[in-house]
Amino acid sequence: MIITRISVRYARTLNLGNFESARFECEMTADLEPGEDIAQIGEELRDCAREQVKLEAQRLTEAMNS
Repeated sequence: MIITRISVRYARTLNLGNFESARFECEMTADLEPGEDIAQIGEELRDCAREQVKLEAQRLTEAMNS
């Protein structure tokens, strides 16, 4: 089996208090070239998705505190 595409999804739920929460989710996909390291590409995608979710959570937190 030859893997030509990899997708990762990262999600996080942030407790807003008062029985409310917000869920942030990011999915990223990459097309693989022959010989590329799937583990390395997967790790890079996860890191990028995690950072995007973190930024969105920070934006919401800052908006709520303003």
